[in-house]
Amino acid sequence: MSTRQFVTDGVTEPLNADFWYEQANTIAAKGQRLLAFAARSVPHEHTVWG
Repeated sequence: MSTRQFVTDGVTEPLNADFWYEQANTIAAKGQRLLAFAARSVPHEHTVWG
């Protein structure tokens, strides 16, 4: 599981898991599904754009 979350302009802070679980439950209560979301920084030479 992730340990950090983005705040603004690439700044991160410790992950607030309780907040995100609540958000997922709110979405689920509306009949919607949240499968996953994540981000990871990689060196520029490892990126490929089509």
